[in-house]
Amino acid sequence: MRYAIAVDIGGTFVDAIEFDQHTGDDRLAKAPTTPGSPATGVIEALAALGTPLAETGVIVHGTTLGLNAVLERKGARTGILTNEGFSRSVRESAR
Repeated sequence: MRYAIAVDIGGTFVDAIEFDQHTGDDRLAKAPTTPGSPATGVIEALAALGTPLAETGVIVHGTTLGLNAVLERKGARTGILTNEGFSRSVRESAR
C-alpha cells in the first residue's frame, strides 16, 4: 500500500497527515472538531486530504479530547484508582 494516514481529534481542529511511502512526501489537512459527532470531523479531514483510501495501508487515530476534559475540569466528576505508593511517586517526579 502506498499511503499511511494519521488523524488526531483536538479541541478545535481535527488534524490529518498523509505520508506517501513511495515518494516520502507528506501532506496536511484540517477540519473543525465536531464535539457532538467526532467522526464527522475525521471524515471531513480525510476528505480534505483526498488520499485514495484504496491505496492506504494504515490509518492511525488519536485524540486529546479526554485529556483536554481532564485538564480543563470539564465533563463528569471522575476518580482514579491506583496502587499503593503511586501518589508519592508522582509528587516526587514533579519536583
